Amino acid sequence: MSENKLPVAINQGFVTIGNMEELECAVLDNGTRVLTQSNIYKALGRSVRSKIKVGNRVEQMPSFLDANNLQPFVSEELRSMINLIEYQKPTGTKQRGYNALILPLVCDTYLAARQAGALTKKQEPVAMQAEILVRSLSKVAIIALIDEATGYNESKRRAKDELQQFLAKFLRDEATKWVETFQEEYFEMIIRMRGWTWPLPTKRPGVVGKYINDIVYSRLAPNILEELRARNPKNRSGNRSKKHHQYLSGDLGHPKLKEHLAGVMALGRACGYDWNTFMRLLDKSYPKLGHTIELEFPERIEDLEPQKDLSDFNKNLKRAINFNPKDK
Repeated sequence: MSENKLPVAINQGFVTIGNMEELECAVLDNGTRVLTQSNIYKALGRSVRSKIKVGNRVEQMPSFLDANNLQPFVSEELRSMINLIEYQKPTGTKQRGYNALILPLVCDTYLAARQAGALTKKQEPVAMQAEILVRSLSKVAIIALIDEATGYNESKRRAKDELQQFLAKFLRDEATKWVETFQEEYFEMIIRMRGWTWPLPTKRPGVVGKYINDIVYSRLAPNILEELRARNPKNRSGNRSKKHHQYLSGDLGHPKLKEHLAGVMALGRACGYDWNTFMRLLDKSYPKLGHTIELEFPERIEDLEPQKDLSDFNKNLKRAINFNPKDK
């Protein structure tokens, strides 16, 4: 690799640590594990400082570590890897991040400073967040050690290979030409169940897209939603250039989507377009992978819903179930 050539991210993903949402990470072709610059700040509960402040600050240090009162607690190991790393994504765009190993070291710095009573009041929240991160990382470490010692890692690798083979059949690498897949009846059903006016006077609310992810893609097949988000990322404006269904394969992905949508529409009709009943039926019929299914064992049809809240469909169902010919 030439001196001026940027390292390249050979693998990318998202990691969840403690109470954080997903943090963007990557493995570079030189073996370095990195967290993006903004996500390091996010993990610590900080925001990137746009302007450099003078005074009790140390130059050439990121704003989460440049306070003078923290310097006695910054280890030499941390100082040696605190520089930003510029690397190239597989798409060719440039990204900046930090060696992921600095995260536990920065946490240690804040916790040591807190123990010594050296923190300012404004730094206390960062120390609290550091404690959460350290505890979470220690749990991840012990799990990783046991998985390696027991050979479970090999089982996970085999499962991952099988998943990748499945995804290769279910999805395509490049988006195809857009073809209408979600019919208007689907959107009409959602809008009707949410109590909105149909047709809408303006464009569909953004939450409808979240409903599509929740009702369809998160239940379609294992890891499909995560993989679609990776293949169809958001641009700087926060929008996606393609529709997720354009990445579904023609021989498996699209037929499975149509089958799923038909089932969802049937559930909507069966529950009388009642949102809460619909979501309960959806969770039972098409559960999300890894989610616990809530089971209900009503002794009577009245236990399912209060009489006043029953839809016309459920009222008729109740009459049919409770019908006794001897009463005639």
